Amino acid sequence: MNDKDSRRQVVTATHDDEEYFAQMIARAVVEAELPAARYLVPDDDQRHAVLTSIFRLELENVRERGGIVRTVSGREAVALWTYHRGPDEPEPQLTAGLEKAAGAAASRFLAFYRTLDARRRELLGDQPHWHLRILAVRSDQQRQGFGGLLVRNQLATIDRVGEPSYVEAPTEELSEALQSLGFRSISPPLVFGDGRTRVFPALHRTTRR
Repeated sequence: MNDKDSRRQVVTATHDDEEYFAQMIARAVVEAELPAARYLVPDDDQRHAVLTSIFRLELENVRERGGIVRTVSGREAVALWTYHRGPDEPEPQLTAGLEKAAGAAASRFLAFYRTLDARRRELLGDQPHWHLRILAVRSDQQRQGFGGLLVRNQLATIDRVGEPSYVEAPTEELSEALQSLGFRSISPPLVFGDGRTRVFPALHRTTRR
């Protein structure tokens, strides 16, 4: 196996990786100037610190709920997946940790998460499904296929079980990229704030016959 191939080995991240990934995801989001990030944390000076705290919380939440964090051997990219089990699943405790993580932006994050969760439940109801909560590629490793590799790898596993997958893309461009990986865009997008901040839900149905 050459060096290029070894970098593309998909592996499961561990608890020890969480701080690295919280920092990496926050940096990638800030440098991409995603509209949702600017909406949620309007203060340019605070954005990276707040997002790092939020992504620590996201990583902890995935681990505690029995989800999975997938990466590649060089940690150039990461995908956070949670599993929703169906009608007996409790409502998410969205307020837990948010105030400490987001500070003055906590109420905005809470409303944002509640809106996303309501749309997911509207589309999938009590059906068991996987949720791709976060997909991020390190800023200096963009457009090398790492994100697509992680998504295809996990979808191949999910398809064998026969359950759907759900994702919210933060831009129209990323929504189109996910469509090329087998997701179907669900209209209309969710609109926040001044109308310029949009999030694009998408579904992947199993290809298993």
